[in-house]
Amino acid sequence: MKAGSSPGYVFADDGERGATHHAAMLAVLTQMLDPFTTWRLSRHVTPTSRCLEVAAGSGSVAGWLAEHAAEVTATDTDPTHVAAVAAKYRNLTVRRHDLVTDPLEEGRWDVIHVRLLLAHLPNRHELVGKLAAALAPGGVLVIDEFQPSWDWCVLDAPDRVAARRLFAAYHEALLAVLAAAGNDTTFGRNVHRTMRDHGLVDVDVELWAKSWSGGQAGCQLPYLAAAQLGPKLIEAGMAAEEIDAFRRLLQDPQLLIHSNLAVSTVGRRPVAAVAAGEE
Repeated sequence: MKAGSSPGYVFADDGERGATHHAAMLAVLTQMLDPFTTWRLSRHVTPTSRCLEVAAGSGSVAGWLAEHAAEVTATDTDPTHVAAVAAKYRNLTVRRHDLVTDPLEEGRWDVIHVRLLLAHLPNRHELVGKLAAALAPGGVLVIDEFQPSWDWCVLDAPDRVAARRLFAAYHEALLAVLAAAGNDTTFGRNVHRTMRDHGLVDVDVELWAKSWSGGQAGCQLPYLAAAQLGPKLIEAGMAAEEIDAFRRLLQDPQLLIHSNLAVSTVGRRPVAAVAAGEE
């Protein structure tokens, strides 16, 4: 999960403090999403699959692919984290690659997976076409995005009214910050149409979320994000006192929330039709 050349990526790991936050966010996203991601991929990855993991982040999914596929290439604009994973697998290659500016070999891959990247990029719809073209005939493209739902995610709390008010304030400010950076928070639910527009077939969408208590990974994600984005959230209208109260609440074991919806969309490149007269 790294936007690379997108200048508006709000979670960029600039500086030592930003890098620390980014590494911590990668760790909690791994805990939150990998069970769903790998279950989704398990339907399409075979022992002979050639796989491409774009914006590989921590490298956890790339490692899983290496255990289940014949060949895996993991790319990132900063492949530091995934390089450590790659050392464990002979069939996992790491490349420094920017999806926006660098070419992709067409017709190469049986499975391509991208998680939490495209919504940050301004030319996201065209990039889906670029990824679709990189698929081998019959290959599948898997795109995972979040649908932000902080404004209605509180299931229980010591004071549910106050908790829901804080989460709603965070949701409103965060969406404003993301919109100002060019992020499209609706992209996940529009990927289906975008894949079809680029000629993919058998397009399928699944949504996933689970509950998390205060201090667990699903609560650590907004806890870390609120710290990293604090000044921007204040500019967007969330009071500093609200941010502090919000982060304290996220560590309270009596808090129970559901995570943002993960929207996973799969599309398949058609196999070329048999030429007329051939059997």
